[in-house]
Amino acid sequence: MIEQLHQEIKAWIKQAGEMAKKGLEDGLTVDTKTSASDLVTNIDKAIQESFIAYIYKHYPTHHILGEEDDTHITSMNGYVWIIDPIDGTLNYVKEKENYGITISLYINGQGTLAYIYDVAKSHLYHMIAGQGVYCNEEKLQPLDCGLLKDAVISISSSALDIPVYQEIMKKALSVRVIGCSSQSFIRVITGKYGAYISCALPSWDFAAGAMMIKELGGKCTQPAGTDLNILQKTPIIASSGTIHQELINMVKGC
Repeated sequence: MIEQLHQEIKAWIKQAGEMAKKGLEDGLTVDTKTSASDLVTNIDKAIQESFIAYIYKHYPTHHILGEEDDTHITSMNGYVWIIDPIDGTLNYVKEKENYGITISLYINGQGTLAYIYDVAKSHLYHMIAGQGVYCNEEKLQPLDCGLLKDAVISISSSALDIPVYQEIMKKALSVRVIGCSSQSFIRVITGKYGAYISCALPSWDFAAGAMMIKELGGKCTQPAGTDLNILQKTPIIASSGTIHQELINMVKGC
C-alpha cells in the first residue's frame, strides 16, 4: 500500500504544480489573513480542496491537517496527512518562484512519506522512510557534518531581532532570509545550507522537511534540543548533526 500511495502522491503533487503555474498565467485572486504579508490565493484553496477531495474519496478513514482548512486534529493515531498547498504564498504572488507544495503522511505518529515540490524548478523532493530522499529520480547524499563558521544558514525574519539568534548569525559564514520554509529545507537537504532556524512553524510548514532532514542523518528539534510536537506550532532548528549540537549549545548557554 505504501508504494501505491507514494506513486499516487507524486502524481497528485505534480498536477497541483500545474494548477499553480496556470494560476500565475491566468491571474490570482489574493486575500490577506493575519497581516498584509500573510496571503492566501484562490490557488492555495483550490489545491487543498483537490487534495482533500481525493483523499476522502479513496481513503475515507484517513485524517487531514492542512493550512487552509479549519479541521483540528488532537491525535496522530492512524493515517494523518499534513498538507501545505502553497508554502511561501507571498513569494508565489510576488516572485513567482521560491515557493513549494508540501505533503507528508504520518502513520500512528511515525513519519512515513514526505514530499516537497519546488514548482518553479520542477524539482520534486520525495521519500519513503528508510529508503532515502530523492530529487526527481536522483538520490540525495547523507548530510555532511560541518561547522557553523563554514555554513550558510537560513533564518526566519521573526528570529532576526532575538539576541541568541543574532549571536548565531555572527558565527555563521552567512545568513539568508528566504521567506519560505520548504525552500529553506530544500537548501539544507541538498547541502547548500548548513541549517534552518525559525521561531514558530505550524506543522504543515515543517512536517515534510523535518522528515527529510532526519532521513539524511540530520536533526530537527526545538531550540533546547527536545523533540518536535507535530501537532503544535513550534520553534525549530534543522541542520546536520555537528552543526546542530553547536547551535543547541549556543541556545542553552544564553
